[in-house]
Amino acid sequence: MNYAQSKCDVMSLEVRVENTVAQHVYTNLGFQYGGKRKNYYGEGEDALVMWVNLNE
Repeated sequence: MNYAQSKCDVMSLEVRVENTVAQHVYTNLGFQYGGKRKNYYGEGEDALVMWVNLNE
């Protein structure tokens, strides 16, 4: 993430609601939950939006 820190302040991503393993990895990297995108991956497959401030 060092390269990203030099180019932007905030990084965001989407992850499947059911993918709790990935969510755990992202929270350990400092990502926070920012919302939900309904049907992002198709009908009935929502995504969680996660973000991290790269300057903290």
